[in-house]
Amino acid sequence: IIESLGWSSRVTVNTEPTVTIDSLKDDVGLAIQFGNNLGSFYNFVKFQYLYKTNRINSCIFIVPTKRWAYKRYSDGGNLTMYEKKVQEIENNN
Repeated sequence: IIESLGWSSRVTVNTEPTVTIDSLKDDVGLAIQFGNNLGSFYNFVKFQYLYKTNRINSCIFIVPTKRWAYKRYSDGGNLTMYEKKVQEIENNN
C-alpha cells in the first residue's frame, strides 16, 4: 500500500542485507514496530546511522499504543508502546 504512495519497499541500512528499515521516501526513513520493546532500540540505531550517513534527514516510527498492547496481551506483553517511547525520549533529552 505505501509503495503506491511513493514509498520504497524494505531498504538495507548498510552492507548487511538483514539490517533494514521498512521504507524510505526522499530523505525520510520509516519503521513499523509491533514487536518486543527491545527491538525498538535497534530501529533508533538504524535511523541514527542513516542520518549520520546523510541518507535521511528525519524519520517516522510507527508503534502501537498502550491500549492496543493491553488489548492484545493482558499484561502488555513487553511490546513497544507509544507512551513508553515518548517517556524514554523525554527522559533522555
